[in-house]
Amino acid sequence: MTAGPTPKGRQRRTALLDAAEHILISSGGSQLTLRAVADAAGVRLGHLQYYFPSRSALVSALLDRVLAASLDRVTRLTGRPDGDSVDALLDGVLADHDDPALVRLFTEVWAMAAHDPEAAAAVRAFYERYADHVAGFLRDRDRDRDRESGPSESAARERAEVFVMLMEGAALFRSGVTGRRGAGTDARLRSVLLGLLGERSGAERTAPGPVGKAARLRHSPAPPDGHSPGLPHRPASSAWWRSVGAGPVRAASPGTRSVKWPTPWSRPFTCN
Repeated sequence: MTAGPTPKGRQRRTALLDAAEHILISSGGSQLTLRAVADAAGVRLGHLQYYFPSRSALVSALLDRVLAASLDRVTRLTGRPDGDSVDALLDGVLADHDDPALVRLFTEVWAMAAHDPEAAAAVRAFYERYADHVAGFLRDRDRDRDRESGPSESAARERAEVFVMLMEGAALFRSGVTGRRGAGTDARLRSVLLGLLGERSGAERTAPGPVGKAARLRHSPAPPDGHSPGLPHRPASSAWWRSVGAGPVRAASPGTRSVKWPTPWSRPFTCN
């Protein structure tokens, strides 16, 4: 039997789930038993079973609450597809990694999903909806930018899923569970995530040197001759090169031209 939708019943149910969540975070999923939850909540076992007849029912309700709260945060962060919301989205999701209790909670949830089919189904459904929100965020941003054609449904979905994968895996490393956080790796992570969201990093926007030039090339219109600016070919018009603040540099030797392409991975090459 389950509790009726009375305020008192909801309050008691919430208190029991609070006790279950505390055990999951502090002791792990193996210690999450009905007896342990009843003792932690200070109630009789029969009282707990009135609300949650089995451990499976308790775990299902706990997962629903945990995942719903996380999805609410994602929904708020992806609600406004404007320029400021990209940084807000990254700041908000990365901030979750600073909450040790939340990271431990999800670590235990993932462990439960590895052994419990019902838990696995709930977790998969959560990440499906998480990726849905991010994919919708990407599509809305492109529409708001008045692009002629935004990313395809499949492309937006793929980028969203990679974003979610990186964020969830990074939680283990940035929280200290499996690695150490570093300023350099954080900067690179943020740059990759911004790329998935269709944005440039702050360093790329302002850097005056080769990195800044490379960023301007990647995000600038194609040159008039239709070639990709990252490929070694005869340069486009000088007006286009000046518009992106970059261009080939002529060698001093007569009859040849040494072209150094302003990308981090390029090398000078000589052509006649």
